[in-house]
Amino acid sequence: MNSQRIATLALALGGVILMGMGFYFAILRPPLLPEDLRYMDATIGQVRTTLPGLEPWLARVFGVLGGFMFTTGLLTVYLAATALKTKRRGELAVIATSGFASIGWMAI
Repeated sequence: MNSQRIATLALALGGVILMGMGFYFAILRPPLLPEDLRYMDATIGQVRTTLPGLEPWLARVFGVLGGFMFTTGLLTVYLAATALKTKRRGELAVIATSGFASIGWMAI
């Protein structure tokens, strides 16, 4: 398998991962996770009493973030399937940099 094919598959896989993460953040993720409460050293009752608007606000924030992630992943898959058919100078560097800047940096 040549480097062009590997880059295309890696880019498409990264796009699919972003789409999955976007779906999770927009649809499945609760506004506050147990580890969030542990970090804040608070109970859900304390948070709801002290900051009653926090959960609805976080739901909106994660909905927007998830939508952006899903859309970016979809565009990435589309570009991998269509735009990378011809070999261009520097495209592997762009793919590696974009992968690090999105999924890599988030994982760190």
